[in-house]
Amino acid sequence: MPSNRNYIKQYQKWIEEYGPGGKFKKGKFYLISEYINVDGEKKKYSFYESPIIFTLYISDKDDIIHCLKITDINPNILKKFFDKLIDVEKEKIVVSGGARQFYTKYLMNVPGINNKIYRTYKLSGVKKYYDLDMNVTKLITKISNKDTYKTRVKQIKVEREDQ
Repeated sequence: MPSNRNYIKQYQKWIEEYGPGGKFKKGKFYLISEYINVDGEKKKYSFYESPIIFTLYISDKDDIIHCLKITDINPNILKKFFDKLIDVEKEKIVVSGGARQFYTKYLMNVPGINNKIYRTYKLSGVKKYYDLDMNVTKLITKISNKDTYKTRVKQIKVEREDQ
């Protein structure tokens, strides 16, 4: 069960660059400041209060975004999740399978990540958001030479392996 604590200030320290959001992509970080979720609930935040999400699956056809609201997750818990996704040899974050398969394989067994953190938003309901470049070395423990990884983080690809 996640705590009621919000880790937004901690994650904001790791934002290296941000800009207006373009087309949503899988395996990216976004700060969303105005949206309508799939239940029709409307939310609006200032930039410094906006949740940060990590996208897992996006469907234009179904008008939906599956993501993690990382600002509600203790960074130490989130590291366990990201460690499962890093391919150390290829220096890639690998996101594979459909939304349900991905949740079962990677999220279900990570303590602290549950349905309250796993979110779905209407793609058309996200009205204002920012594309983020995060320093992911703060979110992983697997890479032994984190300095090298940090300099290459913008070149690391997110692979989507649909089955």
